[in-house]
Amino acid sequence: MREVSEFLWAVVGYWQVYITGGLVTALIIAIEHRRNKTVHWSIYRRLLAAFLFLAVFLAWREQYRKGQEALAARSSAEGSLEEARKEVERLKAERENLFHRPPSPSEAEGGLRNKVATLQRELDDRERRRAVREQLARFLDEGNSLMRRCLTNTQHPAPQKDANAWAARVVSYLGQSGLDASYASRFKNPPPPLPISHDKVPPEHDGLWRGLSSHIAVLTDIIRELQR
Repeated sequence: MREVSEFLWAVVGYWQVYITGGLVTALIIAIEHRRNKTVHWSIYRRLLAAFLFLAVFLAWREQYRKGQEALAARSSAEGSLEEARKEVERLKAERENLFHRPPSPSEAEGGLRNKVATLQRELDDRERRRAVREQLARFLDEGNSLMRRCLTNTQHPAPQKDANAWAARVVSYLGQSGLDASYASRFKNPPPPLPISHDKVPPEHDGLWRGLSSHIAVLTDIIRELQR
């Protein structure tokens, strides 16, 4: 309906132009003034019909050209859209090829080299932790031996000097073993010992035994953690 209205308005516009301001109309007006005589109505009717036919033709041609321009624009847009679709499909295909293509020899060699390096690091770390566990187990045996001396050699002074030397060697080893500093700090600052006392054991021996038991407990926890 909108197209029909536009066409009719175009016909009226062209017809009005030719009736009111066309060259033929101007000639008729000039003749009338020249002859001082009005042109016959039949001539006006023929001219009005001719102007109407011409207005219809011009309006049709205008609408036709607009239609052709719209078709051309639509065809161009469809062509651009089709090109964009093809480009999207091409990019998708490239992405699929990138993710699914087999690795090149150099990439495969590099990936294998990285895997070997990762496995080697894991093996080295496992070996290092095993060596640390074994050394800490030897320290654990020494600490247990010191605790037994506290309970059995009560006729001799408590082995405080040996216990201090043992604790210093453990701390030094933990600091040099490659473990983080928290392990040495935990050993140097153990939790309070359990409130256990032994009958017929001198207080000096009993106190040292309880202090050693706290260090032994920390050492046991560290060995258990390194086994994971």
